[in-house]
Amino acid sequence: MPTRRRRLWAGLLAAAAALAVAAPVHASDLVGGDAISLTRTYHGADGSVLSLRAVNNTVVGFSQDLTGTRAYVFSGTRSGMTITGQVYGLPKGSSTQQGPLTLTLSNGGSTLQRASGENVGTGTWIAKLPSQFTFPQAREAKFQSTMASDLDGAFKGSDGSRAYVRQYGSTVVMMTERFAEPGDARPVYATVSIATRSSDGMGGAFFDLPHQTANLTSGQFIGQKSPAARDFLQTLSVPVPGYPPLRQVAYTADYAVDLDKFASEIEARLTPYTVGFSYAIAQNGVVLRKGAGGARRAVTASNGLWSPLPFTENTLNEMASTTKTVTLVAMLRALRERSVSVDAKVDHYLPPHWPRGPGMDTVTFRQLLSHGLKPTVGKGLHYPAAMCDSNPYRCLRDAVAGGMVRDAGYHNIHYTLMRYLLPYVMDPVGVTNLFLFEPSESKRNEEMSKRFRNYVRGMLAEVGVDADFKYVYGDGENGAYRYHWGTPPTDEIAPWIPESEDDYLEAGSGGLKMTSKEFARFLSKLANGALLTPTDLAAAKSIGFGGEAPAMSGPDGVGPLYSKNGGAGGAASQLVVYPGTEVFITRNSMGNEAQPNDAGMLRAAWTAALIGK
Repeated sequence: MPTRRRRLWAGLLAAAAALAVAAPVHASDLVGGDAISLTRTYHGADGSVLSLRAVNNTVVGFSQDLTGTRAYVFSGTRSGMTITGQVYGLPKGSSTQQGPLTLTLSNGGSTLQRASGENVGTGTWIAKLPSQFTFPQAREAKFQSTMASDLDGAFKGSDGSRAYVRQYGSTVVMMTERFAEPGDARPVYATVSIATRSSDGMGGAFFDLPHQTANLTSGQFIGQKSPAARDFLQTLSVPVPGYPPLRQVAYTADYAVDLDKFASEIEARLTPYTVGFSYAIAQNGVVLRKGAGGARRAVTASNGLWSPLPFTENTLNEMASTTKTVTLVAMLRALRERSVSVDAKVDHYLPPHWPRGPGMDTVTFRQLLSHGLKPTVGKGLHYPAAMCDSNPYRCLRDAVAGGMVRDAGYHNIHYTLMRYLLPYVMDPVGVTNLFLFEPSESKRNEEMSKRFRNYVRGMLAEVGVDADFKYVYGDGENGAYRYHWGTPPTDEIAPWIPESEDDYLEAGSGGLKMTSKEFARFLSKLANGALLTPTDLAAAKSIGFGGEAPAMSGPDGVGPLYSKNGGAGGAASQLVVYPGTEVFITRNSMGNEAQPNDAGMLRAAWTAALIGK
């Protein structure tokens, strides 16, 4: 590190330590005891805002313009009427500039002028009250890294804040801000931190800025990055023994994605390999891009069509095993609503007169939901194949009687049993009476299946998602025929047949019918906390969103990326949850050996769409 920068860094730490033990400054105070106060907000001639904090002779600030072209931290030292320092471009703007900047003061510090150094868009700043500005809220990163060794990019904070981070070698510069409400003109806090990174640790100083509404503090910054991911824990404190941290926030990478590019990449990678498909991309609980291609019904050698019927964004398809993700969320919600732990034994929520096989007296909800793989590898549930093909009630009864005897691993039977466990959790008395007083096995199964179906549909409706275990078409909607890939495709299966009306009687592991845009909305609501508590969402991720596959890594170790696939009778689907983005695809053909793996394809499409990588 050059000598000049070492001196500047030492000055930052000393200034932060000196101010940290003093009384906090109120954010509305523009002028302190110094005859020339620099703890002010300034308006640039180009419309930009510069918020400065002065501690003794150390001056730290953050500037941003309204267009997102420039956003930078300034760190310098004042000597008389001159401030000499450095500019560090942050990804809240598109400029990556870094270099020297010298400012001169006049009019008692109310006017700043650029004397030399970096072109920062303007050469003059005039002091104004913070209330005279509207400060730009959250922006996507204008440039970013995907490498664990480089923290460039934007990050989401556990307290609703946002961090914009730039790493120059071992020097890490960031600005963190939190707005109480989306329409607020000023943030609750806006803090500049400058630190030195050593491996996964960071240490330095922080300075609150005067455009925040909270009182101003400054002090010690400590950051601890996760060894395997691009996230970190920030702790801000004063260097006083026994004094609690002022603020502790966990930050996770929030990647900026060119959604148009992402959509075009998906289309390009699906079109050559499928009869028909649809997709949807969501962020923050909202579907932002959607599309479709190919045919929902193709011309075959035997169906008499002259031209194909188009697959559209309104085409419903069989969700197959991605239904398990919905079932998992429903089960976790039901357990939470009834104050039952996911690690509770399922024995108390099964029909009392059903015989129990080995392990059924100890197996937990978590173990079944994870296919016997969590928290440690155990056993899987018996699968009475012949009975499950003909009698959905005896399928489950005999599975329980067989017990946990199979090798642990992915199997539909684990989620099919949820069709009975969920109603039992929600209404143990009513379900017990059902089994006591209703002798018909088919009617028992019908009632349990109705309860399960109604709970799932009600849960989805809470977040604006329309789905069912049978084909129900709204305005403009239609269904996808399903095929074995070929030229022409073969083995055509109609979306609706009389038997499909009864799919709910075997539901749990599959069977939902919906569009890609509806599933993507559900997935984004889930990922953004609208359906599960943070604890339960963490459990869903640990379980694998209903599958056994571990979380994927993105490019250069970005991630984790969570995925779940599905396939049944020509229908295939795939979900992926990226940091900050959710995507879902469905297609109506299988059997094309040239087609890339759906999860890998979506990972590659997302990588290609990352902005400024």
